[in-house]
Amino acid sequence: YYDSLERVCAALGVPTTRATVDCSFADFGQAAHLRYSASRVANFLELRGRWAPAVSLDAALRDARDGDGARSWGAWKADRGLDAASNACVRALDGQLSWVLSCSKRTLEKFPAGPILAYARGLGLGLAGCLLARGSRDVVRVRPSVAALEAALAHGSELALGADVRNVGPDRAVGGRGPFDAVVLAVPPGALAAALDVDAVLPPGDRDLFAGFASETNRIVLHADARLMPTDRRDWRALNVTGGDGDGGAAMLTVWLNRYYPEHAFDGDVFQTWNPHVEPEADRRLSPDLRLPRVVQSWPETPKIQARVAELQGVGGFYFAGAHAVPGMGLLEQACQAGEAAAARVLADLAA
Repeated sequence: YYDSLERVCAALGVPTTRATVDCSFADFGQAAHLRYSASRVANFLELRGRWAPAVSLDAALRDARDGDGARSWGAWKADRGLDAASNACVRALDGQLSWVLSCSKRTLEKFPAGPILAYARGLGLGLAGCLLARGSRDVVRVRPSVAALEAALAHGSELALGADVRNVGPDRAVGGRGPFDAVVLAVPPGALAAALDVDAVLPPGDRDLFAGFASETNRIVLHADARLMPTDRRDWRALNVTGGDGDGGAAMLTVWLNRYYPEHAFDGDVFQTWNPHVEPEADRRLSPDLRLPRVVQSWPETPKIQARVAELQGVGGFYFAGAHAVPGMGLLEQACQAGEAAAARVLADLAA
């Protein structure tokens, strides 16, 4: 699933490494109802008492076909007889998807099923991924840091940081400089109207196109309050997903940073929580809260918008990138794919 990121890093000479991440899925205030470990034996023992729900979810994911993506996630689950209320494995997957997609569970039900199924297959989110020696439980990390990737991407380029970029028009002048041969707009949809003179650049019927991308804003808290972790410390994992409604019906994710970054020395247990269901105590907070908006998708509206964005690439010398611009989960992998696609189109158009 991370092929694009690894390919770009390899081309730039930036090393990557894979790190193992384990998970715990719990209902708040109760013992973890599902624990995922790096150990295949531990996963087998964990699934013994949940074999029937695990097998039903696994079979549905393995049997999914391309045509199954032409519906919402909620409709696909209903067609397959997968009920989160009665199936702990489906409930855990929904909790995982809620934080991965930064959306409420109500929004998740409307999300296009195709990208989710491809994501599940790509990461091996089934019995084989849990019980066999595969790389599905790994995440890709850039070494020594993302700053190294930024430096490699900028090598040989002239950067104008802090430029006032707004209302870029048909002359393709940016921040008082230009005109440029091509302009790539890699900005969130909500910022496009400020960066681009949409009335002058986009066709009349497309001036509200990017406003069609919906978003949800969630909160991230850095803290040292163990109350936001599973009750039993033996259930603690690198990623700890908590069910329940919470804000907007979203799951809660608490990352145990000591486990996620074992190479770093922390002064005690440190946690990062997305969408906290319970507020960390004031004296346990380690930084101000961070609020991040994130594009959310729905079927069939979002695929239609993305298809039209693809048709607009290159019109007037303007190109669009960002995780929202291409079909998929809307993750950094899609941002990477969108950037590659925009760059390839720019080079092809300039060479024509």
